[in-house]
Amino acid sequence: MRSAFLIAGLLYCANAQAYESEEADLHFFDTYDLLSALYFDTGWLPSQDPFGVRFYIYPSGGVVTEMEAVSQLTWPNALTHTITGVPGSGQFGIDTDLTVAAEMNIDIGIYSDTWTLWQDGFSLYQMEEFDPLLLPGSKPESIDVVMNDTTLIDPIEIDIALITGIDLVFAVLFYPQYT
Repeated sequence: MRSAFLIAGLLYCANAQAYESEEADLHFFDTYDLLSALYFDTGWLPSQDPFGVRFYIYPSGGVVTEMEAVSQLTWPNALTHTITGVPGSGQFGIDTDLTVAAEMNIDIGIYSDTWTLWQDGFSLYQMEEFDPLLLPGSKPESIDVVMNDTTLIDPIEIDIALITGIDLVFAVLFYPQYT
């Protein structure tokens, strides 16, 4: 009887070597702060004065990449690890905001307050789907990205009349660049 259990156990172990592992879901996610170089703040001008003006540009957000895949091990010949992308689960896009503002501050001891003189900005959000994990030897080996004219950003130009004859002009131009 003992030997029957021993033989059954050995046969079970021998069969176990021919199995595949259960599939495990993988989730890849990455962000990149795209506009951080545009951050600018003058601070209060003039400094240490009861009356001050401040101009700033505050960017936030960036580029987002997200992919789903499945991982699996097979054996006994050679231990093989495969990672297969889930078709249509890749997401690539931009989600960013840019705020431009001017503030005024009064600090005269018994009274202190800050007012927003002017504030403007824009948001950019666009997501595209793709098939993830396009590795060398896979088909297709490249992704074509098409952008409609309607999704391009128009140049921004803001003209603020500070006093008669003196204007503050802020302009931002956008153009594609491939490196």
